[in-house]
Amino acid sequence: MIHGLNLFMRLSALVGLLSITSCGPDDPFEGEVASYFQENSGLSNIELEEGALAGTWAMRLQGFSQQKFPVLGWVDAGGETYYLVERQWDSEGGQYLDRITTCGGDNFEIAGGNGSNIKTENYQKVPVSENIEVGFDHGVGDFSIIELAEGWGFSSNDIANHPFFETWEEALASDDLTDPDGDGLPGLQMEVSGLCDNVVQFVQKRVTNLFGKALNADHIIGLQEQLSRANVVVSAEDTSCAGTDPREKRDSLPVDDPMKNYFEMIRIENPSCEHVLTEISSGNFCNANPFIKPAQSYECEANMARAVDI
Repeated sequence: MIHGLNLFMRLSALVGLLSITSCGPDDPFEGEVASYFQENSGLSNIELEEGALAGTWAMRLQGFSQQKFPVLGWVDAGGETYYLVERQWDSEGGQYLDRITTCGGDNFEIAGGNGSNIKTENYQKVPVSENIEVGFDHGVGDFSIIELAEGWGFSSNDIANHPFFETWEEALASDDLTDPDGDGLPGLQMEVSGLCDNVVQFVQKRVTNLFGKALNADHIIGLQEQLSRANVVVSAEDTSCAGTDPREKRDSLPVDDPMKNYFEMIRIENPSCEHVLTEISSGNFCNANPFIKPAQSYECEANMARAVDI
């Protein structure tokens, strides 16, 4: 079992309500993060045959944001989320379609040993938007996914456009709230440790854009952009525990360097979360963010089109 909390869970572990929104571009590679990636990634263009990216993939998203914690003040908090990606090629429409399953996650400890975790099996109960369209230019290798949407602890036929709860009272009163982990309480359970220990129930909506480059037919890497995030802690065992009272509201800011928030996909053979988690622990992914200097600190150069040097 992998313990921990992905970036967005991690940020919510000690907060009552988080909300960040921005507008996405009509052309995915005209946005700020996409343009930044193209100008600074240092990756070469590559040409692939149509349909070359069809198949089964493991994906890792890693990212950070600035969070304001009790006592600690503003700090960089972050983590990872792991996914199974099953990709089909529609030759008639000239389009890739992805089916994505959340498989697990991990969080990074921040100052003072503060942390949080969620059971791996509960990650796998989080619905992801269906039939996700993939943008890919077979002539140069540009890759994008727009509005990868996830609903943690609530149900919706359109997660990306679902109006999210402004308060914990609104969440608890909604018919959309669910109990995916089956513990008899609405929302998903997570454990908080550090300044104080607590168990909380939360609901979350997040929508993410991905912009990257295929290094070859088996490896894709790039940056992630948070299009929107909202998180509500709906209940807590100990409401006096600093930062976990559902009535509290905390602020969140993006980190200064967009290169800190990246994603990576590698092709795998078995379409299962078990295999995805095996790949994560096997060292087949980069062991550090390849876009952060020193670029040669990671051990996946053999899979890169060329060394990243930015």
